[in-house]
Parts: sequence; C-alpha cells; structure tokens
Amino acid sequence: MTTKRERMMEQIEKHAADLARIFPNAQKRGIPLCKALHRLEMQGHKYAEDLCNIPDSQNDALQEAILEKVVSLLGKNAPIEFNLDPRGYAFKIPSEWVKRFDLQIHQDMGGYGILCPEFTGEE
Repeated sequence: MTTKRERMMEQIEKHAADLARIFPNAQKRGIPLCKALHRLEMQGHKYAEDLCNIPDSQNDALQEAILEKVVSLLGKNAPIEFNLDPRGYAFKIPSEWVKRFDLQIHQDMGGYGILCPEFTGEE
C-alpha cells in the first residue's frame, strides 16, 4: 500500500514525463523541472492577484518577464498562455493544441493543458 506522499510523487513524476514529451528541449527534467515551474506558477498567480487589486497596474514588463522565464525553461514546442484570472492556474497550453496533438497532460475543465497543477496524492 502506498502512502499519500508516494502517490503525490508518482503524480508529479508522471506529469514531468508528460511535459518531457511535449517539451523535449526543456532545460530541466523530472522533479527539478516541476519545482522550477511551481516557483514560476506562484509568481504568475501572485501577479494575477495583484492585477485584481491594482487595476492601473504598470507591470506589463513583469508579466512578460515571468512568461519569458517559463518559455525559456520549457522551450517553444507549444504555445503557452499566461492566464490572468487568479481563480485558475497561471500557465496553460491552449485547449486547441491539447486536442490537435492529443497531449497527455493534466487539463482543466475547459480542456486547457495545465503546466503546473497541484498534486495532492489523492486517488
């Protein structure tokens, strides 16, 4: 019987393998890739929250810098969108790409591929 932590690590490793198939030129692989993406996801999510609180934000350069870090980390094999709605994940692959290329990746309810989902180890 596996523990919750072991299941979570299995989920992360599977996601890392899925990302490696989509982004074969990524700078990192496995858990280090997922950790780097998680840090960027947290930055992106905070940016989206800040936009809600500061409507006249002049942080377009920050948005571009964060997205550029994600693209630099993964490579440009698929389009990456920066979702500015703080109720969802920050970085996604458009649903059309997920469908067209039958990408095996975690998806949200709209079919968007999620680059850094939260894994809990739940079944």
